[in-house]
Amino acid sequence: MAADLSPDKKSIAIDLQGTIWVLPASGGTAHPITDPLGDCRQPSWSPDGKQIAFHAFWDGRYHIWAVSKEGGKPKQLTTGIYDDREPHWSPDGKQLVFASDRGGNYDIWQLTLADGKLTQLTQNPGNDFSPTFSPDGKQIAFVSDRTDAPGMYVLSVGQPEKLVSSSKGKLVGPSWQPDGSHLFYNVLNNSQSGLEMVTVTDSKAQMLTEVSEDVFPFRASWFSADEYLYTSSGSIKRRKVGSSTAQIILFRR
Repeated sequence: MAADLSPDKKSIAIDLQGTIWVLPASGGTAHPITDPLGDCRQPSWSPDGKQIAFHAFWDGRYHIWAVSKEGGKPKQLTTGIYDDREPHWSPDGKQLVFASDRGGNYDIWQLTLADGKLTQLTQNPGNDFSPTFSPDGKQIAFVSDRTDAPGMYVLSVGQPEKLVSSSKGKLVGPSWQPDGSHLFYNVLNNSQSGLEMVTVTDSKAQMLTEVSEDVFPFRASWFSADEYLYTSSGSIKRRKVGSSTAQIILFRR
């Protein structure tokens, strides 16, 4: 179960059993906004809070779709004999980044919404995935399993890709802290998973969640500069950076 907090901090979008649902940020009743047939996954709110992007399998491949926060007919944004996954909006709402195998292996691609133009942003023979825009829109963080240097990377326009966190464990789901200073991500190592934080400028990493938690491998999102939303051990949770406890956000269908 992935979860994403709306820009106004009032609603949460989740994927549950292949359907996208929306519920109040404080908890309560979740309402479906897609049907149960698309295997819809990894919701991402548009910056204006009006739409939710996600990947779905309606046409026999995973492609990027978007739907109104109230539901209705989803709009298909990518097509082809490829798998497109893990969309994330640019802060100005003009682009989406996503992972796709349309180049032969998984790379990071960008979709310009105004004209449908697709741009390949990475070209390493390894698989690149889980892209996310920085708060200022000038950088994109992503994970790579490239054999020479696997880990968390940051891509800036016109600059070489920068490795900011290397790990023997599996990394996924980067999320930028609102001021852009740190990246949060999930790390799976020796059958244990948790959230880790890395300082972008000096690549110093720090574990944030308890070892007993089974943190799900998706992006965290932010209530404030130091309070974040994530999913773990079957629940939606809210936690402050540095806190040893988390609040569970209860919901029903």
